[in-house]
Amino acid sequence: MVFSNKGRCLLLLLVFSFTLPAWADKKMSLITISQGSSLFEAFGHTMVLVENSENPDEALFYEFGGVDMSRAMKPKLASSNDEEQASGTELLLEQFTKLFESKVEALGSIIHSKYREEDEHFKRMPLYLFNHYMSSRKEKNHREIKINVLKLSPEQQVVFEQKLIDEVGKGPYFYQNYKNNCVTKIRDMLFSNEIYGIPTPQLFPLFYDEKNISFQDLSKESIDEAIERKCIKRDPKVCTKNLEVLPAEMARSPEGRSAKGMLAMLGLPDSGAFASADEMHQSIAAADGTIGTFVPMFYKNSKLPVAFHNYFFGPEITRKPLTRWERTYTPKELYRVLLEIGFISDNAGNETILFNDLQ
Repeated sequence: MVFSNKGRCLLLLLVFSFTLPAWADKKMSLITISQGSSLFEAFGHTMVLVENSENPDEALFYEFGGVDMSRAMKPKLASSNDEEQASGTELLLEQFTKLFESKVEALGSIIHSKYREEDEHFKRMPLYLFNHYMSSRKEKNHREIKINVLKLSPEQQVVFEQKLIDEVGKGPYFYQNYKNNCVTKIRDMLFSNEIYGIPTPQLFPLFYDEKNISFQDLSKESIDEAIERKCIKRDPKVCTKNLEVLPAEMARSPEGRSAKGMLAMLGLPDSGAFASADEMHQSIAAADGTIGTFVPMFYKNSKLPVAFHNYFFGPEITRKPLTRWERTYTPKELYRVLLEIGFISDNAGNETILFNDLQ
């Protein structure tokens, strides 16, 4: 049976008529988390929060982009026999080739969280946010968390949450920095036909605004912002303005030690930290030359030289111009877009800032 558009709308309304009562006391919010102090955290994070007044002590989160590094950095060679015969360096090459080819598997998650009550230091917040972005941080190095209620009708809320559930249910996917990350998953669901609408030039002309900038340029901007943010509200005598390549807890893990070994082999700083995006890119450019020259001499079949080059300097990463839609891959840009269109508000009562490290 084929339904016309009117038929589909009528069918949806019939479905919604049975589901809306459960949504009467719910709200869905966009969570925007500022950059952290390592390269892995330099672009921030985005989640969706669902709250229900009928169960005020529990929060529900939907998030994407979670990577299990112990699994992501595990090489997949042709056979176990190949793995037994491979040297440690060959395994590292395989691991990093997988990373630079954007073949690292990421997951979506549904997280239930109790609340932490307000005290003299923090507002009331879900424990999940507190444990991941507040309590585990060095003193006064917490990350800013903004919570903005999304302007959604009860019907749109039902559709949006079902899309989130379905997307998580699809299982692992290949993470891509600019096209398939924690932000783009949520962006694509919101700007679908059933919710805010497909971003056509007529409906959302702002998405077709072009800017003479590349993904590489935008990455460098985010890295420099993360470096500047690191020492806000911290004693400059003890805070070094640099960006760690790996988070401290990851650097101490077996996978992190392997990663640091590979970085050293590529000629990147032993300290694993950079004072600016330009400094990082200069080191990467030098490593690009090293990989392109020496890796093929010893490992002729390695795909690492091409993968590494394309990841940092390839035609896709350096392409200009970019539309606003393409540029909306970072948490701060999705926040700005939704605020500009009017789908979230920063008015009193509509935006909650759990910790503002810019004040």
